[in-house]
Amino acid sequence: MNGNRIRLEIKRLQNEVEFIGGSENDKTDHEAFIRLRDEIIRLKQKINQMSNKLSKYDLEHYSEDIRSLLKIVQKQMLTFNDQPNNSNKKILHLKRKPKFCDTINNRKLSSMTPLNSITTKTVNEKIVVSDNVSILQNLKHCQISSSSIRCNDLRDISGSLTLSQISETRIILLDLPFTKGNIFITDCIDCIMIIQVPSKDTVQLRLHNLLNCKIKISLKEPITSKPDKQTVVIENIKDCLFDITSKSIITIENFSNIDQRNKEDKDYFFGEFNFSAGLDPLS
Repeated sequence: MNGNRIRLEIKRLQNEVEFIGGSENDKTDHEAFIRLRDEIIRLKQKINQMSNKLSKYDLEHYSEDIRSLLKIVQKQMLTFNDQPNNSNKKILHLKRKPKFCDTINNRKLSSMTPLNSITTKTVNEKIVVSDNVSILQNLKHCQISSSSIRCNDLRDISGSLTLSQISETRIILLDLPFTKGNIFITDCIDCIMIIQVPSKDTVQLRLHNLLNCKIKISLKEPITSKPDKQTVVIENIKDCLFDITSKSIITIENFSNIDQRNKEDKDYFFGEFNFSAGLDPLS
C-alpha cells in the first residue's frame, strides 16, 4: 500500500460514513458502522506499519483523518446503543456536505468549501483565491490566480491551498494570501503553473499525480543560504517540466523514487518554456 492507495481508502471510508449516516435503516446503520469501524482500525494499523516510509506531513494528515473517522463512527454507535430498544428513536444522522455551486465566476473561494463539493466541471472561468484556506477542484481551461488584498499584514498568516482534478488550466500564484502553510496540487493534466512562495521554505509545496505539466517556481526574496531553498515534494508525476530558472532555488523530493533528489529522471526534467504565455487572458 502506497500513499495514493491510503488517500483513496480514506476517501472511500469518508464517503461511506456520509452515505450510511443518511440512510433510513437503523439496523443496517449499526451493522455498517461496526464494519466501518473495523476497516478504519485496520487501515490505521497499516499506516502505522509503514510510518517510516511516509513523510511527517502525510503521516500527520492521515492520522488526523483516521481519528476524525473513528470519532464519528463511535459517536454514531454510542447513540444507537443509548436508544431504548434500539427502535424508538432514529440515529443522529450525519448532515450531507453542502454542495458548492456548479460554476465559479471571478469570485473568491470560501474557506468552508469542502474538498469533494464541486460535482460539475467548471470550464472557461477566471478564479481568484484570496482566502488563506481554500480548496478548488474539477476545472478545465480556467485561469486561477491568487490575491492577498484581504491581509494587511502577512507576516504571521498561516494557510493552505488545495487544487485537484484540473486540466488545461493556468495556475498563477504570484501573491499568496498566506506566508506559511502548504500548497497541495493533485490530479492535474496539461496545466501551466507559475508559483511564487516566500523564502526560507515556510510554505510546503506538494505535487501529486501530475501529467504533462509545466511548472515554474520562484521566491519572493533571493536565497542567502541552502536552507532557504524551496522544498518541492512530488509523487507520481509524469512528463512534467520544471523551468530551468527554478533549478537553483528548489530541492525536489521524489516520493516515487526516494533515492532521487534533484536528479532528473523519467518523472520530470528541467528545461525552458515560454511561461509568459501563462499570463495571457483566457482565449
